[in-house]
Parts: sequence; C-alpha cells; structure tokens
Amino acid sequence: MNKSILKQIKDIRKEKEISLKELSEKTKISYNYLLSLENGKKNNPSLNILTKIAKTLEVEITLIYI
Repeated sequence: MNKSILKQIKDIRKEKEISLKELSEKTKISYNYLLSLENGKKNNPSLNILTKIAKTLEVEITLIYI
C-alpha cells in the first residue's frame, strides 16, 4: 500500500481532532494495529479496515484510497 495513503489517514484523523484511541474504539480496530499503520510498521490494511476508518472519519473512502 502506498505510504501516502496511510499518512492521509493520520492527517485526516488529526485534522478532525480524533485521537488514535478514539478511532480504535469507534472502529473496533485494535489501537496497536492502528498505531502500526500510522508508524508504517503495517502497510497493507484490508478494504474492510479502510472502510471502517473512512466511515468513522466521515470521509469518502476514495479520499483515502486514491
């Protein structure tokens, strides 16, 4: 996965002032997994994961998937 996509997720999350813990709770995705995504240690999230994140951040998935 393109690292810029993962950076976009982090940027959108910060712009919306949502903590990583809050994103984890709302998406039911492990905090450690999300942290690994943002730190570049994991870089291949599934479409399901990206959909949950986009929905929680209230953005179209195309904004983070392009």
